[in-house]
Amino acid sequence: MNRMLISTALLFGSALGFAQTDSVSIEKLIAKGDSLVIQQEFSLALTAYESAFDKGYNKVEYYVAAAMCATMEEKYEVAIQYVEKYLNSKEPNPEVVNFFTVSPQFAKLTQQAEWKKIETKLLEIQKNKRVKYNQALSNELMSILYSDQQVRQEYSEANSPTEMKLLSEKMKSIDKENHEKITHILDTYGWVGAEEVGETASLALFLVMQHADLYTQIKYRPMMEQAVMNGKLRPDNFALLIDRIEIRQNRPQIYGTQIIPDDSNEPVVYPIKYIDEVDVRRNELGLVPLSVYVEQMTGKPWNKVEYKKQLPQLEKRYILKK
Repeated sequence: MNRMLISTALLFGSALGFAQTDSVSIEKLIAKGDSLVIQQEFSLALTAYESAFDKGYNKVEYYVAAAMCATMEEKYEVAIQYVEKYLNSKEPNPEVVNFFTVSPQFAKLTQQAEWKKIETKLLEIQKNKRVKYNQALSNELMSILYSDQQVRQEYSEANSPTEMKLLSEKMKSIDKENHEKITHILDTYGWVGAEEVGETASLALFLVMQHADLYTQIKYRPMMEQAVMNGKLRPDNFALLIDRIEIRQNRPQIYGTQIIPDDSNEPVVYPIKYIDEVDVRRNELGLVPLSVYVEQMTGKPWNKVEYKKQLPQLEKRYILKK
């Protein structure tokens, strides 16, 4: 997860990490698009998504992904078309609809003159499909989510080292404030899921926990484990959090989600605990085999046999030296 923003894949599901029922070629196109979004290659990601649509891919949430990519590339007419396609689909999710109005990624799109007609449709869907959430808590989490992402959006668009430094300090301040709010929510309500506050709002817990100090992450780890068992925390997000907690404790990761650059800036999988059992652990969460995940993330094939040969050296470099 980079510092910039959350991808639509993270919000609404992704071909990255999860097994798919679509054809292999379409699955690879969607996974490629998701990976390119993470790399901020929005034009290439849009091309990948559109190729998947041309081949019959019908997960309508990816119209949102395409709209986001088009917006980031300032292709506003294209973005509007994909938003309309989503809104005109059979069952537009009110949580996804809400994302258009609160996400910093769509801020510039909502300023376009053509957005007015979209806005009317959005309000109609939100009114007719209102879900009974804890609305006050949902609103608070949405506010946290927006502030978390907005400052990262600003940081990604900084034009000078001075501006980056100022925004980095602003980010630290916002993260500290959000950390206090999130820990209060967790202590009061526990880990709330989509049924309680909505899919988008519940994501705020995951995002803020990513930035939290190690003590906080360890403290709430049992709550995360219970949340993933209860369907309140997505398994792929859970795996990311757990691997980061392990690495911060100078231990091998468990699920293989963390891929880092080596000295040549080539991607390498951070050392994994009991490498021969990693796919068993991933399968328990419903995740694809590690070789598939790594290829989706890096665009390069990954071989476990070769990796095992490199593992002692990787452990010596990344773990034992600390």
